[in-house]
Amino acid sequence: AFNKVRLLNPFPDTDKVRAFFRKEDIGYISEETFVKLFMDYMNFLDKKKLFDFTSLLEKALEYELLIGGDVLVIDEFQDFGALHHLLIQSWLPRFRYSIVAGDDDQAIFEFAGSDAKFLIEAQSENTVILPQSYRLPLEIHQKALEVISKNKGRVAKQFESRGSKGLVQ
Repeated sequence: AFNKVRLLNPFPDTDKVRAFFRKEDIGYISEETFVKLFMDYMNFLDKKKLFDFTSLLEKALEYELLIGGDVLVIDEFQDFGALHHLLIQSWLPRFRYSIVAGDDDQAIFEFAGSDAKFLIEAQSENTVILPQSYRLPLEIHQKALEVISKNKGRVAKQFESRGSKGLVQ
């Protein structure tokens, strides 16, 4: 949950941590304990000059570590959170082109702070939806569409299975 707080709310203060706790309905510890543990963890990292992965993203933003080049390629964009998005937004103007790949139907890391809305709301001069899945046999494709079509936030898309029958038990 600590990384999720930071991926959703870059550089959170105590109030943001409390708001996160309430929104997530974390019932296994008290709000005070959660906030104290979070702040202790952040202070521990700072005091010991240690970094976890989220710290590295935060430092890249804080120190404006900008990269640039001809093409920025971003894969699995559906798995990015607010912190990732801020960093990418700071990089985009420094590239001539960007290629973003992702599938909102594969967004499974919301529990860790990712949000497919960044993919869904991305501005693009050219959007390509691949018409063929080479992973899914026909029966699995049909069952998957039954399930995923209930997701109200998804982008509707048509694509074909790989054609072989497959097996759903």
